[in-house]
Amino acid sequence: IFISGNFRTRVDIIRNELDIAPGDRVSPKRILEAQKNLRDMGALNSVRLKTVGLKEKRDAMLAALAKEMGDLCSWSHPPGGLFIWVTLPDGVDTDELEALAAERDVSFAHGWEFHIHARREPFIRLAFGWSTVPDIHEGIARLARCLEQVVAEAA
Repeated sequence: IFISGNFRTRVDIIRNELDIAPGDRVSPKRILEAQKNLRDMGALNSVRLKTVGLKEKRDAMLAALAKEMGDLCSWSHPPGGLFIWVTLPDGVDTDELEALAAERDVSFAHGWEFHIHARREPFIRLAFGWSTVPDIHEGIARLARCLEQVVAEAA
């Protein structure tokens, strides 16, 4: 979360309201109470909060997928979130794909891990939240080479 804008409330007022010192344990209830109190006193009225970078990372992953895997797979186009779901070609062994990808320092989550019945389906979930844009491009390129190899071996 990035904070921008004119933060008109004095820092000591906020510290007093939160009553939290570095290293203190904080319960969710305490955070919610402090958040409500700050909101009620208008402390954040001049501040705009926004998520920085996720849209750019999502767009980078979508572009990399189109460039590297456009003729092999299809994928979701999420309006938000942290993940993209990729539909693999029929017959792809996701365990083999995972092993090859791991050799190239690339990881993904198997779609079956999220299936209510853990049924093996041709889906993988890619995360973009923690990666840098250059790492996303490189990772998708590496994953594409792995997928091409698995598809060629299955043919």
